Amino acid sequence: MIGRYLTQTAKALYAAAWTTLATLAVTLTGNQNFGDLTTLQWVIVAGAALGGFGGVYRLTNKPPA
Repeated sequence: MIGRYLTQTAKALYAAAWTTLATLAVTLTGNQNFGDLTTLQWVIVAGAALGGFGGVYRLTNKPPA
């Protein structure tokens, strides 16, 4: 039970981290840094991270029919 919970949580955290890094890579263009991001851009990054986590958490791989 605990192992399954940890596996699901780790998978969701990985998806959230990957989505956050990808969103930041797209958002930070040229010679921008974190201080140059607007509030809307930070909301988009946070939303992507939450979407990545929530979209993967508790999803199971079902065996093929």
